[in-house]
Amino acid sequence: MEPATTRQLTIVSLFDGIGNSYIASQRANLNTKNYFSCEIEKNAIKVVDHHYSNDQKFKKIGNVRNVRGTDFPDDGTDILVIYSFPCLDLSAIKKNRQGLSGPESSLFFESLRILKELKEMDRLSGSSRKIYHLGENVSSMRNEDRRRIISNLRGIFPDTYSIDIDSQLVSASHRRRAYFTNIQGVQQPEQLGIKLSDIIENGYVDREKSRVILTSNITMYKSSLPRHYNFGIGTVIFKDKEFSERPVEEKLALFPMMLEQSGYKGKPNKNNSPLDFPNSVFRLPTVSEYCKLMTLPPTYLDIDGISTTSKVSLIGLSITVDVVKHIMSYLPEELKVNENEYQKS
Repeated sequence: MEPATTRQLTIVSLFDGIGNSYIASQRANLNTKNYFSCEIEKNAIKVVDHHYSNDQKFKKIGNVRNVRGTDFPDDGTDILVIYSFPCLDLSAIKKNRQGLSGPESSLFFESLRILKELKEMDRLSGSSRKIYHLGENVSSMRNEDRRRIISNLRGIFPDTYSIDIDSQLVSASHRRRAYFTNIQGVQQPEQLGIKLSDIIENGYVDREKSRVILTSNITMYKSSLPRHYNFGIGTVIFKDKEFSERPVEEKLALFPMMLEQSGYKGKPNKNNSPLDFPNSVFRLPTVSEYCKLMTLPPTYLDIDGISTTSKVSLIGLSITVDVVKHIMSYLPEELKVNENEYQKS
């Protein structure tokens, strides 16, 4: 039985990270001919090598600065360019942020260059393929940067627009992001009602959704709980249900005494499990739990040779798989295969 589709899709994922967009494309049942992964971070490459080194569709293409639109000749497939460019200079978290002029976030213009080159190549050849694009970055960027992004993209694709989506609609974690695309008609995802308590392996939480996953988290030592509550940083999982339900002021007052009684000095103990509570009060999410917060498979980062800290950083730099899947679902039906046929395509 042939897949019920008439067109294939080439996906080019700039700043691909650990391949979240590839998982999203599979969940969206896209009829993908080739997936080009552009990434230079060594640990991220270890992850995609672990999962996709034997996948003939998955092709690594290195540094975005060396990628050209002409690298992707018109082979009869439509093309989707995904660009989750660095947010460091755009995020409200950074003091004195430089926006799109900053050294990290200015990589947006590499994405823009590649899109221009693709469009120009099609103009010269008279190609009938459709070029789609999907960008992602923090919603907390300044309005002037958002307008600049949209204006530049509309210079190539006049039907470009932006939509803000909070990942908490499809996951147990807040992650409000701006998405820039010419995939038409994208609406807000349905609220699935997934709670933080649904995805943790033990302990108790005092909020329905986790905070945004950052590339670094609080510790479990002296300044940890005050930073968590006073600055809104990190997600904590409490050992005791009664303690988790106490008012914040009581938690902060009791924590120093309980920490001292535990004997915990802030140094990791190799004998402790990630599910232990060495300070007697709380623990941080495990790598598996962080994966579930980003709607990744829970064992996706069960890979030797990468530290827990690096794994959490990789997750914090990722895009939410099921939000991307949701946006991809608005691509034309002719670019998809029947769910039962996907593994054969």
